[in-house]
Amino acid sequence: VLTQIMNWQQGNLLSAAVGFRLALYPGADYKLAMIPEAKGMAKIFSRLEFEIAKESFMVKAVCLWENENDYTLIRFIDPKADVELPRGLFDVRRPQMQKPGEGQ
Repeated sequence: VLTQIMNWQQGNLLSAAVGFRLALYPGADYKLAMIPEAKGMAKIFSRLEFEIAKESFMVKAVCLWENENDYTLIRFIDPKADVELPRGLFDVRRPQMQKPGEGQ
């Protein structure tokens, strides 16, 4: 799912849409609903919704619906494109564990 969210945020909506039924709703911004066709994905999410800015086509929000009442909403505040980020910003190496008594 995270790979698909990254594809959507980068504008690769069609490449990530395989296995979903799509619906597009116009309004102040676009709203794209994706309903999973695969049973495995449908057990996790009933639908995925994306709010897309009409002018920039950037994803403003993602809503992951588990059922009609439970959802996770991810909002992208002040998104920027093509920004250079510091090299170590997303350092995901495992932190070094200190032995008891070290560092005191």
